[in-house]
Amino acid sequence: MKYLQIQTKEECNLKCRFCPNSYLKQSGNLMKESTFDKILKDLKGYKGSFALHLMNEPTLDKRIPKFIKKIRDKFKTNRIYISTNGTRTDEKYLRHLMDLGVTELSISCYTKDILDKYKHMSSDNIHIHNFINPPESFYNRG
Repeated sequence: MKYLQIQTKEECNLKCRFCPNSYLKQSGNLMKESTFDKILKDLKGYKGSFALHLMNEPTLDKRIPKFIKKIRDKFKTNRIYISTNGTRTDEKYLRHLMDLGVTELSISCYTKDILDKYKHMSSDNIHIHNFINPPESFYNRG
């Protein structure tokens, strides 16, 4: 396995029409911390990447810094990736996540104010995606 996505909270604050969250009911359920710990324990020797998102906004889970630290403590060199819509956070918090061990951050910007807020952060390991006016083909990929 090269890539493992872990969704620790079932919640997103946006309803993007291309995402299943636009029509799925979200419970806001949290993964038990003991479940997260068991996943890490069972992955002993894992060499792949971790992604702390799936169909959610990871920054809505206030435990994300703790989970990043747990991953980094057990997996010193593995890639840790987070994708966020950037609407419920700020640059200081995102840089804190990077300091804890996130090696790649993706910020999907759906409004001009979010794009303006983060575009200066673009670098080799921080990716800024402009989704303000995507082509219609973006929504009709099936």
